[in-house]
Amino acid sequence: MAEENTILCFVLIISVFHSVTLQEFEGFVVEGDFAKMKDFPHAALLYIECRESSDNPTRYFTCGSSIINQDIVLTAAHCLENCAAKFTIVTVHVGNREKKKGLPIKASGFKTHGKYNPRTISNDIALVKLKNRLVFGKKVRRVALMREPPYDETAEVAGWGWLNEDPRTESKYLMQASQKVWSRQSCMEIMGHIPEGTICGGALDAQSYVAPGDSGSGLIVRKYIQIGIVSYKVPSKSPRLAMYTDVAYFYNWIEKNSKKLYCS
Repeated sequence: MAEENTILCFVLIISVFHSVTLQEFEGFVVEGDFAKMKDFPHAALLYIECRESSDNPTRYFTCGSSIINQDIVLTAAHCLENCAAKFTIVTVHVGNREKKKGLPIKASGFKTHGKYNPRTISNDIALVKLKNRLVFGKKVRRVALMREPPYDETAEVAGWGWLNEDPRTESKYLMQASQKVWSRQSCMEIMGHIPEGTICGGALDAQSYVAPGDSGSGLIVRKYIQIGIVSYKVPSKSPRLAMYTDVAYFYNWIEKNSKKLYCS
């Protein structure tokens, strides 16, 4: 299929709240398991009140993210697409598996990748700076980022969102699912062209899998090493395979822009 036609099938994996509808979304971690916060202490929920300018209406939605240090969380660029920092409010919730009980911390700013492309969903990565530093404990911890992480292991993803796609059932609690990480070649045999800096996760016959409601959440191996960020799916190719931003591919970008955000 030509790239132009494939783009029309992309489903970004974010969750709209209030009555605002951005596009047709699916559920999150269908048939997933309830997660314990101590097993996913890096997970943070983003409540985003997005405005492109003072003249535009506010769009409300949620995304996942992961804690990379006491001041910054890592998420997907499409979660903040067309959101102007001057007019957008981001609140980060940490430390509780129940959706509305996490400790809320306002963001002071954010940085999306300068080459993020909403048509191809490439360079889908962003950083959010917190106004107040996190206090680490059993239920609030950072992930480890590596230049050469282990990809050939079963990974896990956790986030808040829909339990079922039909009928759509929202969960108040953090849910988790295991993900097989595919080689790039194997992924392309199913998905066709995929952007540089992405990896593929899931299984064709999986009973539990990610879907909208979880954009920006971390794909984790060994309980603490983050290898991916939930980005998008192409349901016409497979509803059970998800594309993840490859964190190691963007290691230098994360390091450079984390320093810039911290110093600003």
